[in-house]
Amino acid sequence: MAGSASAPLLSTPGVSNPAEGGEDDEIQAMEGTEWQVFQSKSTKKKQAAERGMSQPNASRSSQGCVQLGARSSRRAAALKKRVIAASRMPELPSTHRKIIVRPRDGLDLRKTSCYGISTAIFTAAGITAIQASSDLVCPNVVQNIVVVCTEKEDNARKILALKNIRVNGKEHEVAVYAAAEGNYVKGVIRNVERDIGDAELERLIVHQGNPSVRGVKRIKDTGSVVVLFDGGDVPGYIRVGQAIVRCYLYKKQMEVCSKCTRVGHRADVCPTPMVNVCHSCGAKDPKQGHSCLLRCKLCGKDHATGDKACKQKYQTPFVIRQRRKEREMERAFDMDLQDFPTLGAGMPRPSSGGWLQPFTVGGGSALPVTAKWASKAQNPEPYRTQAGPSTQVSGGTVTADESDELKKVRNENAKLSSELAQVKKELASLKNAVSASRQDGDQNGANGRKRRAVGDVPEVDVTDSLNQIKESLKLISSTLQVITKDIVIVKAQNPPKGS
Repeated sequence: MAGSASAPLLSTPGVSNPAEGGEDDEIQAMEGTEWQVFQSKSTKKKQAAERGMSQPNASRSSQGCVQLGARSSRRAAALKKRVIAASRMPELPSTHRKIIVRPRDGLDLRKTSCYGISTAIFTAAGITAIQASSDLVCPNVVQNIVVVCTEKEDNARKILALKNIRVNGKEHEVAVYAAAEGNYVKGVIRNVERDIGDAELERLIVHQGNPSVRGVKRIKDTGSVVVLFDGGDVPGYIRVGQAIVRCYLYKKQMEVCSKCTRVGHRADVCPTPMVNVCHSCGAKDPKQGHSCLLRCKLCGKDHATGDKACKQKYQTPFVIRQRRKEREMERAFDMDLQDFPTLGAGMPRPSSGGWLQPFTVGGGSALPVTAKWASKAQNPEPYRTQAGPSTQVSGGTVTADESDELKKVRNENAKLSSELAQVKKELASLKNAVSASRQDGDQNGANGRKRRAVGDVPEVDVTDSLNQIKESLKLISSTLQVITKDIVIVKAQNPPKGS
């Protein structure tokens, strides 16, 4: 562009005017400068397209590849999640038998009403509306199959015998089979000889040596056999004849159609079996010799959809999902417990010794326990510290000279307590004697006899005893007041260290 006559010329500081020196001076002036020619957006796109056509196999930048791979993985994960969610069936009656109807010949359940499908099935089976009053029909438009629920054995037998149904004036072939009933789980054994028939497999696996096995079924014409077990556990090994064979938990595959390359249904029930698509990349109406860009719809990696190398080919079994949910709930519960720390776990220990020390059980830490006056009065042994022979009590410090006075107070308190207990005992015996005498008097009056006085416990003696009890209680009260005053005096003479 620098040499074109029509292009505008740019001048830079320290460069002579190109018009004075000709074309060579113009080229020399533009070389070595920092000026850049402006390009429009359309020009940039055109140049990028030309570079892509000239170098079709050129590798992209690492950053672009990473972004494209992450975007493809997210898109594939979202697709798998949508397919699994849409394939879930509503809750059906557990008492009914479930029969699966797989239509052929391109019957698209998305474009057919549920009522039309149910009418076609019951009409082909020869079941009247009254006979089918308790039956249910539920189509799965993602898997392109129909589930029929019936509690009548006669209706189930007629539906299982179906070969064709007529929908919208067209005959469609159907494959019908009964689903397993009850609480069961599937396992799979591998490398089983292909020449062994179904009856022979039943004889080799379903016997008393495998008490939880309910049935077996070979996966197409492969060496893998699906084994049906009662309950929710798959044993690690089962007996096949006299051999012990490893058994694995069965994982359901993500269904990928080999005709239309769509995810969710199999090729035998494909609603568009005549569509022309590339089986490798999924391109519609591909031209002969077109270049395939492999991109898996399940994981976003560069391989065919549903390839054996795909790590997202299998669905997570229900048993595994349930166990993971239980573990998550346990972890959440543990996290909730961690939100409440142990009491006293972060409390500092006191710097000085003494009876005010944390009380531990089994080596753990706990809140410091404060000794009370009642426990001190019962135990005359003082709580000594590691620092010296002084004794600490709640409210102050007592020296060795004053310990004799405290001992005397404790002894008097113990003596008064014993006397009070004795008085209470005597009072209780007197009350029992008085109540017994009154009951005898009431019985004598009821029988028409004269009331006899109680000679052992005269009325004068009871009054004297009550007076003695009152005097004793007054004495105890006065003594306790004296003890309280002594304690107050001791506390006043020896204030706490912190005050």
